[in-house]
Formats: sequence, C-alpha cells, structure tokens
Amino acid sequence: MVALNVGCWRPARRIVAAAEGCYFAGSLSQGQRDMPVKLFIPQETIDAWLSAERANLEGDMLRFSGTELVLRLVPGCYFKSVQAGSDQGLDLLGKVKAKPAISALGAETCMNSVILGETAYEVEVGFVAKPVGGTGPDSSIVAAIAGL
Repeated sequence: MVALNVGCWRPARRIVAAAEGCYFAGSLSQGQRDMPVKLFIPQETIDAWLSAERANLEGDMLRFSGTELVLRLVPGCYFKSVQAGSDQGLDLLGKVKAKPAISALGAETCMNSVILGETAYEVEVGFVAKPVGGTGPDSSIVAAIAGL
C-alpha cells in the first residue's frame, strides 16, 4: 500500500486501477491509525458507477452496493493545467478545491474551466468525497472502491 502525505493530491491509478481518474489526499498506509482520506471522483466515474448499479446516490451521499461504504459528496474541481496566465502565487495546479472554496477565491467556474483574475485553468469537474462516520479504516475505502 502506498502512503500519501496529507494535503497532497495524487493520482490514484496505482492504488485503485478500477477508479480511473480518482485522486486521493490523506494517509493510505496500513497498520496505523490513518488520517481521514479525501477522494476526488470525476463526474463521469460516478455516472459509470450509477449506471452499472454499483452505487446509488441519496442526496449528497454516495452508497456503494454490497458494502458499508458511504461517501459525502461536495461538488469540486481538479486543476489539471493552466490555459492562460500563470499559476505563480496561486498554486492551484494539481490541487482539488470544492466549489464553495473556488467561489471564495473570487474565481468563476464555467464547464471545464476556472478563471481566477488573469489566469484560466482547465479543470476536471467532479466531487470531493469524504467517508461518512462508521465507514471503517481508510484501507477499507480503498478496497471497496478497487472492487468496483
């Protein structure tokens, strides 16, 4: 199992091949009391899980079929690249922000773009997901998603 530093968003492909495009922040190490994991899930990944009946959506809660796993979803964006301007001083490239946090920065979101001042970013739209209490250790979250 790979351990990630809290606050660093890294592609989850090596950890969870079945969840293509997902990104984790938090500790995923085994055998320790881990910090809670936050997961960025692209919209199209959630759509695929729902259409395959691997999960169902109840308000802002995503429940996975056949598991105890429940994630609370908050709309967000993964900042993929700078299309115009500079990320210098903003440091958003490679990070995930919930939409309320993006608005608080004074940025505007339009489809797959976020514009903040003179800088335009290409983003991936999706959700920041956090496990709901009683879900179990972070390693069980990874295992449940990997089984999808």
